[in-house]
Amino acid sequence: TSLEFDIVLSAPSTQVVSVSYNNSNATALNGSDYVALAGSIVFQPGETIHTLKIPLIDNTVVESTETFGLNLFSPVNATV
Repeated sequence: TSLEFDIVLSAPSTQVVSVSYNNSNATALNGSDYVALAGSIVFQPGETIHTLKIPLIDNTVVESTETFGLNLFSPVNATV
């Protein structure tokens, strides 16, 4: 199981666009609730959407709704 996040540019670019990402704990914790990822998303000229999948860890503990952060930073040829 995973959560899918669509990372979308507001308009197509004629240049390669990239942005770095990582996760941060909130009430959900890396290693027990989800698998933290870090890296870069690269949009080729004309592309406007990329889907990032964050794996969830199934457990048998009954818990309330939990959250974690998806951080976007260090854009190239774009702003966040």
